[in-house]
Amino acid sequence: MHARLAGALDDALQRGLGLSLTDTEALEAIGGGPDGRARISALGPPLGLTPSGASRCVDRLERAGLVVREACPEDGRGWFAAITDTGRGRLRAALALRRSALTGPVGEILSDDEAACAARWAVPPRGPGDVPDPGYG
Repeated sequence: MHARLAGALDDALQRGLGLSLTDTEALEAIGGGPDGRARISALGPPLGLTPSGASRCVDRLERAGLVVREACPEDGRGWFAAITDTGRGRLRAALALRRSALTGPVGEILSDDEAACAARWAVPPRGPGDVPDPGYG
């Protein structure tokens, strides 16, 4: 189920916004972090990326103007990715698209049990730095 759902969501996000599912999840992690930023080295494991994969993901987001890199003042070797205003707007759009996809055509490929499991992907982030989306009731 996960592979079918992830593939369908990735296709919907690519078509709608030019973002991959991984890029969207990275933006969500960065935007949901304290002060709208996250250590790049901490992004990899939750997203299933190697350290170099996380860095390449941030590179793509940075080239698109969705995040900026900030040096970590406590550790001269560490870097943060900080979400930009443009990134927040794109993330809001991605979360809305993800929500509508899960209740629309993408959701139709799932059984009832799979749809119930996938419903948590339609829930917006909650916590420090979360990106509010007025489309979520």
